[in-house]
Amino acid sequence: MLIERPKSRPARWWPMLAAALAVTAVGSYAPRVAAESSASSESSGEVPLVVGQIKKLSFDKPMSRIAVGDPQVADVRPDGDNGIVVTGKAHGKTTLLVWFDDGPRKAYLLNVKSR
Repeated sequence: MLIERPKSRPARWWPMLAAALAVTAVGSYAPRVAAESSASSESSGEVPLVVGQIKKLSFDKPMSRIAVGDPQVADVRPDGDNGIVVTGKAHGKTTLLVWFDDGPRKAYLLNVKSR
């Protein structure tokens, strides 16, 4: 009796993984903060906000996970694979952590001020 192993199908996720790796090899981790923020805030890792203000952070690499320290100060929501929408909710400071698909993590200080 001859038993053959079933032929394996090519993985469907392989082309997406190859494309993601190609894109991540070129980019950097620094976010492109919306035009209303200053360049010095972007380089220091601080994101200034006003209560009720919304900003979009965009990255050159796909994210795998995001977390905010105090959800009463700021709300964070993913916007596709490479972006986050941040909303200032109350006066205060909190930390935003962003993990990327290739493993590293970046931390940003969300500084929300009253109107």
